[in-house]
Amino acid sequence: MDFNNLTAEEKEAIRKAVLEEEKAKEAKRKEKIKEYKGIVDETVRENFNKVEKLAEILKSTKLEIFKSFEAILELKEELYGIKETQRSHTFTTSDGSLSIIIGHRVIDSFDDTVHSGIAKVKDYISKLTTNEQPELEKLIDLL
Repeated sequence: MDFNNLTAEEKEAIRKAVLEEEKAKEAKRKEKIKEYKGIVDETVRENFNKVEKLAEILKSTKLEIFKSFEAILELKEELYGIKETQRSHTFTTSDGSLSIIIGHRVIDSFDDTVHSGIAKVKDYISKLTTNEQPELEKLIDLL
């Protein structure tokens, strides 16, 4: 079909049909997103108590471990003459077979869709910088 040979009415009918199709696709996509969020909500609610109980066990165990390393951290500062400002410390047995890392991690809190958004931004940036400045892309990726 040659678009140039169509009448104005035929072109308008095609345009309307395409718009309706796009609206239907977008409505279906929005409905799927709504369903997805509902499934996430339900699954989080079903499992939250389990995670909460586990978090309490982990919290008390971590406190015990932190307390047992307090004297070691003080001795480390004294022996090396450096006031520790780092947030984590790794302690390893003499033979290197076991290690314990203690410290505080700073974690930003986002919902699970944040990673999808980040992936879209990275994909867009990589398309902008294709074969031009890979160093720039790597630098932006670090941010």
